[in-house]
Amino acid sequence: MLDAGDTKNYEETLNRQWADVPKDVILPAGSYRLKLNKVKNDKPKEDGDVEKVLFIYSVVEPCDDVDVAAFQALPAKDVQALALMRDFWLRGGRDYRALTQHMVKHGVDISKCSKRDEAYPMLAGSEIIAFIEPENYVSKKTGEAGTANRLRDFAPKP
Repeated sequence: MLDAGDTKNYEETLNRQWADVPKDVILPAGSYRLKLNKVKNDKPKEDGDVEKVLFIYSVVEPCDDVDVAAFQALPAKDVQALALMRDFWLRGGRDYRALTQHMVKHGVDISKCSKRDEAYPMLAGSEIIAFIEPENYVSKKTGEAGTANRLRDFAPKP
């Protein structure tokens, strides 16, 4: 991830050829082992806004139910640069329970934490299994159609 204070990365990014910019890829449907790279907590900016917790993952490897030929046909650098995200919008108790259950699947013992932000460091670098499938969508802002990787059905890494 680019650090704004890292001038070497900035210069490298600034001088990168367009052909070398990683492309978003759509993964073949199936289960993947993912590594958690970052947890980002977006606090509400205005009254009426909802707090959001964002989990940002990278692909470690596909599981047995993924079409190996289709996966290997994807450019490796694009798969490595792919940021997969799962967000939790915290509107009420059910949303907090879903977030808590997700952290438990990452192996966090939440009984040892009195607050959510104490659990976030325990998540660092953890791995999880998720089913990923292509999902078609239409942007509410632009009206353009697209396809994205949809993460669902998370399970603890065996």
